[in-house]
Amino acid sequence: MSRFVACAAILAAAVAVAPAQGQQVATITPSKDNTLYFHPLGMFSNGVGTHVFAGLNANARARRALLAFDIAGSVPAGSTIVSAMLQLTMDQTIAGTVNCSLHALTADWGEGTSNAFTGGGGGGAAATPTDATWIHTFNPGSFWTAPGGDFVATASATTPVGSSSTYLWTSNQMATDVQNWLNAPATNFGWILRTPETVPPSAKRFGSREHPSAANRPTLFVTFTPPSASATINGVGCNVSAIGLPYSLTANGLPTLGNASFALNFMDGHANGVATLYVAQGLAIPPLPVGNGCNIYLDIASALGFIASGISPLGPFPLDGLGAFTMPLPLPLDPALIGFTIDGQAISIDPTTGQSATSNALSLVLG
Repeated sequence: MSRFVACAAILAAAVAVAPAQGQQVATITPSKDNTLYFHPLGMFSNGVGTHVFAGLNANARARRALLAFDIAGSVPAGSTIVSAMLQLTMDQTIAGTVNCSLHALTADWGEGTSNAFTGGGGGGAAATPTDATWIHTFNPGSFWTAPGGDFVATASATTPVGSSSTYLWTSNQMATDVQNWLNAPATNFGWILRTPETVPPSAKRFGSREHPSAANRPTLFVTFTPPSASATINGVGCNVSAIGLPYSLTANGLPTLGNASFALNFMDGHANGVATLYVAQGLAIPPLPVGNGCNIYLDIASALGFIASGISPLGPFPLDGLGAFTMPLPLPLDPALIGFTIDGQAISIDPTTGQSATSNALSLVLG
């Protein structure tokens, strides 16, 4: 494979993550939503209903809406969250103006197939497997620590909600919540929406992600700054060079979009051997030892995915008498590549003995 075909193959792995340079906005609809209906046995839910509810009904029975958004799938890893704004459309109430507050949830929960389509949905429907209920995180066998949901006591944002209209929630704490969820996706359980639950009625009905009108579905607008370009070395290659240095893969400069001189350097491999480059999106933790002080640092599953697609491995590339080779990788000035990440690891092969050696891993973030 020529170096130019190799460059094209690496860039073919890129995906569009944002429309422009500088600050960008991700528009995200919920990955799941549901309503907790007060019931001591957790009988009711509304997993796929067209609405979610928050507040007290006329009988002083509480409803609390659950909303979760896939932040890590919508914002590049390493980005800085500038702001977060939630838009909800409220289309039915018998109450006056009520403060509706978002609280970050501290436990995961489910959206089953329950559908409260009668009576406007306010009474809920029989909970189905995996539904969140007043007592269950996932019906029927997993439970909230506290009935009514586990959440941070201090509200992330509060907005007065009156008559039917579209309402917005935004605050510095919401931006912090989203940043935390981006940095640690396993902690992303979304928000619970509730009222003070003091004087009935206070219930408000909002469009859910299943609402037939896209304009009435919850929408989270996240403004973020993509990560800066970086090239990070992970691990250490095994030693095969005549001068006692580990086989290494390094970057010549930073992977900044528009950098026509960017290149990858293969160094201290087998003298006059050949090199191949494998790519992945992620690293193996811990690395996989393969003997003689050599390790596989790439995430195996994603590496195999690139192999199956024909993008990887790249090469073979000829190494000189010092076991070195430079592969130019000019980067286009394409805003769609901002924040794209890829990991690479080289293998050096001695054509005489067939002996192989692995390099360190090199993690690139385009910016």
